[in-house]
Amino acid sequence: SVKVVEVMPVIVVVPGMDTLKTVIERVGQYINPENRTFEVMVGLDKESKFKPNMYAALEINDISMDSVSVIPSSMIQQDAQNREYVYIIRKEGENSSTHKQIIQTGPSYNAETVLLGGLKAGDLIVDRGSRKVIDGQTVEVTE
Repeated sequence: SVKVVEVMPVIVVVPGMDTLKTVIERVGQYINPENRTFEVMVGLDKESKFKPNMYAALEINDISMDSVSVIPSSMIQQDAQNREYVYIIRKEGENSSTHKQIIQTGPSYNAETVLLGGLKAGDLIVDRGSRKVIDGQTVEVTE
């Protein structure tokens, strides 16, 4: 589970003004059931140009992962059993065909998803047209 805790570093972004690094000073204990939000308080420099009720976005790094494989989230599809899959290409002699490959995914960020399992090094994933192909369809590989 993801945890947001006090003293976690954050980046405060005020559009059109400034960006600064600070830490979380307080995390609210109540999660609003209507929109799944909770309160987070961060410390700001007393000499800052910020005014009350200004809009700011917080960038909170709640997870860091080294040496993981990621794929574009747009490539991932779901079947009727809610299993996530991609189409990979298998070369059989002169021909190449698609194959539905069930995958296991992790967290997503910036339109990329961590791949936990289901693919191996060297697998070719169908990128363009992946929503239009079917399992076992003959395809031509282009780059």
